[in-house]
Amino acid sequence: MRNQFVGDVGDFGKYALLNALVGDQLRLGVNWYFNEDEPTSDGCFTNYAHLRDCDPSLYDTLQAIVNSNDRSVAAIQRARILPPHSVYFSSPVPPTRAARNEWNTAAADILAPAEVVFLDPDTGLGKFGTQYVYATELAPYLEAGKTIVIYQHATRTKGGLSEIMRRAGTLLRSFGCQTMPSAFVFRRISVRVYFIVPAQAHVEILATRSSTFLETAWAQERHFEFQEI
Repeated sequence: MRNQFVGDVGDFGKYALLNALVGDQLRLGVNWYFNEDEPTSDGCFTNYAHLRDCDPSLYDTLQAIVNSNDRSVAAIQRARILPPHSVYFSSPVPPTRAARNEWNTAAADILAPAEVVFLDPDTGLGKFGTQYVYATELAPYLEAGKTIVIYQHATRTKGGLSEIMRRAGTLLRSFGCQTMPSAFVFRRISVRVYFIVPAQAHVEILATRSSTFLETAWAQERHFEFQEI
């Protein structure tokens, strides 16, 4: 995640989904997988008024942040866009593996109070680079019995969406996931996937909350779709 992505159309869908999944029943933790800004055209799609009816309050809050010229994860946290009891880890992703191991341990410690942990890299699951989540970084959360939600920018990954799903399912199961992973796919401007690995204790509540989300305009208008992995 980079500050320059804040408030774009992907952000709009992302926060709507997270709020729908956790509500006031589960505590959310966010590891931004924060990267310093670099020149890029990403994050420029901030004109999505045609989607406002899906969540008017969220839309208005994000547009206020965009118009304030303070597009930052800090602004998202201050605005309480996500539930007020959420916890955040925003230290930048370090470039070296040794430093990154310490960074991931620190993240797990900060996010320990959360029941659902969202990992928000620039690209998604991968093997090397600050823009990826390493599969080994999931272990502290799985061992602690937490639900994990992982962002994947599908258009930056080789192969079609079905291949992305297949690889992710194989990878997630290889790390001891005891429940069936699933995913929400957001199809506006770019294809974005949100992998969900539910903790056993959260299977029923997440199924209920996901079903409720699928009854909203987000899914009825085909902005989001749900897929088993």
